[in-house]
Amino acid sequence: AKQEAADTEQKYNALLQEELLKEAVEILKTMETDSKKHQRILREILFTIFSDTFDDLPDDIPEAETEPKSPEELLEELLFTEMDDITFYRNLLSAMDTHDLWELIFEIITDKQNHTAALNHLYAKYMK
Repeated sequence: AKQEAADTEQKYNALLQEELLKEAVEILKTMETDSKKHQRILREILFTIFSDTFDDLPDDIPEAETEPKSPEELLEELLFTEMDDITFYRNLLSAMDTHDLWELIFEIITDKQNHTAALNHLYAKYMK
């Protein structure tokens, strides 16, 4: 989940560079900022559960270099990632036997739902 949040932040940053989406900069900045917040929340959750944030673990093996993705591909990829993340965090929430972390997980789920709606709007508006 931590790696996914970092990857998502990078994808939002890539979309911020796209001329086609310049009118949507504030929306994209909000989602990028939320991804940073999710990384912080996930560190807090990990520390609460394990007394460690696991920040010293190596990152996943980097993927092979690929051609830059189009704005359409990035929007589509992010839309599906956000929807998958909602399912993941709902499952995580239902697996929690204590309610101590529910508020943090609800916050991530709510953000992900908002991101899904915004990405759907951006895709419909700019990718005709």
